[in-house]
Amino acid sequence: MSPTTGAFLLSLLLAPLAALHQDGDAQEPRDEPGVRRSAGNEGEQEETLLHDFMESLDTVVFDIEDALFEPGAEPSAEDWARHVEAVVALQGSGLAAKGELPRTVQGLSGPQRAKRRVVYTRMMHELLQALFALELTLLQQDRAAYRRAVITLEELESKGHEAFKPRRRRR
Repeated sequence: MSPTTGAFLLSLLLAPLAALHQDGDAQEPRDEPGVRRSAGNEGEQEETLLHDFMESLDTVVFDIEDALFEPGAEPSAEDWARHVEAVVALQGSGLAAKGELPRTVQGLSGPQRAKRRVVYTRMMHELLQALFALELTLLQQDRAAYRRAVITLEELESKGHEAFKPRRRRR
């Protein structure tokens, strides 16, 4: 495993653990569930574990695509294993992100918020199940099943963005 890959995997593993750490001043204060404060970034929307997880998901899938599906290259067992490790780390990040709420749900109250929380939790369960399936395809070194798993992940991403990502206002 290259040092860069090792550092990336370590960051995926440690990010959710650091965010879940409840040791007084060691954790950044939060105004709302899922919103991290950052010094010097006042007035801007801070990133959440959910946002970090979604970006990591795209990065890991693209890295796997580049490494395992490069024309003319035959990946080694170590290549497959390295990507399994990345997906397992991503599963941990997903579990941490599942405890947060999208900003569009945070702004709701009462029964509306409760209903949307159930929808969000169900979608995160589906996403985590898809990541478990992705792990199996990598363990089996099954390229066809991997492609189907990625299609499922992309469909879930679209479905989640449609349901929870705020619409940008056009000027």
